[in-house]
Amino acid sequence: WYHMRIVEYILHNYPHTLTYDAFTQFPYGHIQHYGPLYDQAIAFVALVFGLGNPDMHLASTVGAYFPPVLGALVVIPVYFIGKHLHNRGTGLLAALIIATLPGQFLSRSLLGFVDHHVAETLFSTATILFFMLAFRSARKQNLSFSNLSKDWRAAKYPLIYTILAGLAYAAYQLCWTGAIMFGLIIMLSAILIYIAEHIKGNSTEYITVIGVIAFGLEALLILPWIHPEAGFSGNYSLLHVTTSVIAIIAFVVMHTISKEMNRRDLDRYYYPAVLIAGAVVGFLLLSVAVPSLTNQLEGSITVIFTIREGGASTVAEISSMLMDRSGKLNIGRNSMVYGNFGNCFYLSLFGTLLLGYYVLRRWKPEDILALIWTIVMLLAIYGQNRFGYYYAVNVALMGAYFATRTIELAGFKGARTTLDALPQYLAKNAGYIVLAVIFVAILVYPFGPASQALNQAQHSGGPNSAWYNSLEWMQNNTPDTGLSYYGPYERPPPGEPYPYPDTAYGVMSWWDYGFWIENIARRIPNANPFQGGIGGGEAQRPGASTFFTAQTEDEVNEIADTLGVRYVVSDVEMATGKFYAITAWDGDTSGYWQTVSTSGGPQNFPSMKYYNSIEGKLHIFDGISLSRYRLVHESMAGNTAEHGYRQIYNLYTQMDPDFYDKYPDLPRSVVEMNTGYVKIFEYVKGAQITATAPPNSTATLAIPIRTNQGRTFEYTQTATATPDGTVTFIVPYSTDGAIEGETQFDTMPSDMYTVTIAGTSHQVSVAEEDVLEGGTVSVQ
Repeated sequence: WYHMRIVEYILHNYPHTLTYDAFTQFPYGHIQHYGPLYDQAIAFVALVFGLGNPDMHLASTVGAYFPPVLGALVVIPVYFIGKHLHNRGTGLLAALIIATLPGQFLSRSLLGFVDHHVAETLFSTATILFFMLAFRSARKQNLSFSNLSKDWRAAKYPLIYTILAGLAYAAYQLCWTGAIMFGLIIMLSAILIYIAEHIKGNSTEYITVIGVIAFGLEALLILPWIHPEAGFSGNYSLLHVTTSVIAIIAFVVMHTISKEMNRRDLDRYYYPAVLIAGAVVGFLLLSVAVPSLTNQLEGSITVIFTIREGGASTVAEISSMLMDRSGKLNIGRNSMVYGNFGNCFYLSLFGTLLLGYYVLRRWKPEDILALIWTIVMLLAIYGQNRFGYYYAVNVALMGAYFATRTIELAGFKGARTTLDALPQYLAKNAGYIVLAVIFVAILVYPFGPASQALNQAQHSGGPNSAWYNSLEWMQNNTPDTGLSYYGPYERPPPGEPYPYPDTAYGVMSWWDYGFWIENIARRIPNANPFQGGIGGGEAQRPGASTFFTAQTEDEVNEIADTLGVRYVVSDVEMATGKFYAITAWDGDTSGYWQTVSTSGGPQNFPSMKYYNSIEGKLHIFDGISLSRYRLVHESMAGNTAEHGYRQIYNLYTQMDPDFYDKYPDLPRSVVEMNTGYVKIFEYVKGAQITATAPPNSTATLAIPIRTNQGRTFEYTQTATATPDGTVTFIVPYSTDGAIEGETQFDTMPSDMYTVTIAGTSHQVSVAEEDVLEGGTVSVQ
């Protein structure tokens, strides 16, 4: 969804892209750190098909087709890597496997999944392919700096592959800011290739030529997108160019050391030790000279290759693929890894070991690169399952490598035959053909993951109808923010809020839904999937997590005022399954659930701390008794866990005789039913209803509310009169209906307020202006 937001911005400001977005994370805005290539490509194709003036329907159609097209293109580099890794059969089988794998690679290359992930897979795989071909051909031609000009015929193909490697790596960098991970893969592989060639007495200059040209070209191509003011941050910054420059220097230094050691006739086996010592010294010098650079590098490695804790551990795509929530290795048939790769995963591990064996025997550069690439990506899915759409390529290649190598080791040698001789050929090789069929059955179909992939391909992500319709309602029935959706925006100083117009406001929801709110409702979310605006943690920064876990209305109002919240959007998932994630980001998960013994064994039930949270009060109780939050719209109900949550609450009210004294602001009971899947609330100043009452007496207020779905509930409050005999209620609902230019709510009271004082009831009407401006209404 956010990519189409960027594409729309580009089409209105062509060719400028969105680098800072004020239309998200109110009131600060957010740096847009997505790579520019993917969105610019969609915009360019849309401009071509739209003859220079495409509408968003055409642009959205182009965007929807991009993932499956790029996913299909991944098959091409996979085939050629397999072919050059072993033979044509390896390439063909690997291509077949990647085309039929389920899991992350498939889900991110489905029609309509407009995200850059599949572009990452395509360009990272192409990067590996062209580096493999460059190493292979340059070694064969003994490429050197001198023969670049003297012997063009020998240098032609190595140079072409090297340039393509640089182009592919640059394209990958411009799709994802974390692409320096593959720079690490190339460098680790290059170090081993340098060591292997030096120990064997071969020239290492060809490696240097490839490294200098490829990384130099890549650095030049990404330079226009670098923001020096960002320092060495993970966004497009000096980090990306500096790491390429360091790589170039490392290539030159490793070759120089090799050349100098050969000149001095030093023992070749000293070379690895010299490189390790040089790397340690170099890193220490960098740590002293540019600590921000080394800190960022260490942080990036930690983020990718280690298991996250706290709130980050609840983010679906960055949890470990190999470990379960208890921290135990899980690669069985009920595991995430099996769901992504099926039987191919297990055979690919054997393929990796087999490739490692051949590396130790032959030390071929392309084998080394493929092995290091596979090992690093295996470590990556240990840290984050999102890298499953990368590792799918490695699974396909290593599974195919194991299968074709095994058939070959069994004695089969491929041979061409004529049609007339085909029967004899088949009879002679029947055993090997059966073995090949078995491998295809295990790796592809019917025992492979192809059937699972076919089922998965029929489903796609994105907002359900409850969310989509609710956000469309928000776009059409809430005040415009007064901020242009198409910019341009000037980024404020770090830590400073954006200078929004007075009419602008934030929409509070969980961060998962920020892009939908921005793109569908055209409103400004307080939190977004960049994990911006979440808040919480040790510092208890105001944000979505602290908002929804707040235990009092005063506490949540302070957060709402700080963040400029006007609307709150909740869904039943936030109120049930996702609530744990909200508490984890807040930094305090204790007390929200309690273990109860049942006939079915111990069960975790939501506790009163959960029901007393603002999320519980809003979604489960419809904001009953909250003074400044009113339900203005709800979607249709779904078949959800809300019904059970309401049942459990009623049990608490029945079992505790002191319940109402402990929780006077919570309802005495709730109807046990599923209500709106998505609910939209408005944060208002609230009208003050004042009345004269006996000193210190208790007064009550009630009003029936009818939602746009025809559901009814009663909004209630209880208040105690002051010693001088004044009682005050602050209420969020008006009885006179909506006014022009403000929220056109379709959930509203069906009668007037009933205020009961000392046994006498009074009917009170409240104007919308009083609710919005905090006006006072006196009970006569």
